[in-house]
Amino acid sequence: MRKIILMFCTMLMLFGCSGKPTDAYKAYIECIQNGKAAEAFNKLDKKTRDLDSKEKDSSKTAAKEIKQFINDHKGLKSMNFKDVVTKGNDANAKVTLYFNDGFSSEVETKFVKENGAWKVSFVP
Repeated sequence: MRKIILMFCTMLMLFGCSGKPTDAYKAYIECIQNGKAAEAFNKLDKKTRDLDSKEKDSSKTAAKEIKQFINDHKGLKSMNFKDVVTKGNDANAKVTLYFNDGFSSEVETKFVKENGAWKVSFVP
């Protein structure tokens, strides 16, 4: 569960309407930190949103859990992106999240470009 939460955190950082996948992840995380689960849901790619709809709003529940995880670590201090590889409408990156209590975690993150906007994807 912790890994899923960290993956979601990573995804939050991306902006859905940006030119870079990393911006989409930042936007996703920002929405979660600000308690905007519905907005965070819109930062996810269609396949992830469709899957989520079948699981009765699991991403909204996950957003709350991610926010709690961030709060448990006294907030998110920063994040670092490396090994960003973009191929057409797909991208992957390693995201390291640094928390205010000294905890850090690296997560592999996948992105998909839809209608010109990068989205976070949890579907392999």
